[in-house]
Amino acid sequence: MDLNENNRENQQQSGGSDSGNGWENARENWAQWEEQQEKKNWDHWDSNASHSSYYNQPTHPPFDQGFSLAALICGLLSITLGCCYLSLPVGAMGILFVLLCHRHGKPLNSNCRTGLCLSVIGCIYGIFILVYAFSHTPAQSTDSTYLFQQQMNQMYERLLQDGTGTAN
Repeated sequence: MDLNENNRENQQQSGGSDSGNGWENARENWAQWEEQQEKKNWDHWDSNASHSSYYNQPTHPPFDQGFSLAALICGLLSITLGCCYLSLPVGAMGILFVLLCHRHGKPLNSNCRTGLCLSVIGCIYGIFILVYAFSHTPAQSTDSTYLFQQQMNQMYERLLQDGTGTAN
């Protein structure tokens, strides 16, 4: 039964006049038409509909996926670049990406949690390396600098003793 047949039947039942029931009939006809369309198109794919009958796949990646991947990469780099004194800034960037990724009321995904753990470990490692470097470097540098200066003075004296400036 299509829309025109419904209109004819309604007009015959109401006596053929379109008096006060015009809008009510239009609403009924519209509701019947929508029902028919739903029955006819129940299996058509609608990518924007969450109630579609096929796969129900998301059309775009989640919002925080890029930040969580960046946090994971920064966490890995913060541990591996500890020998280059880069673990502290890279670990801090990883923690920053975790904070950017975190949305209120939603739990962190696995990449983000792993990146957070690795970034914190990398920051702790970086702090440890910096403390170790600053506590041991001055004592080592004064000894090595003193030895270097002694060797340079000895070479200079040998050159002056020779008088020609050439080594024998």
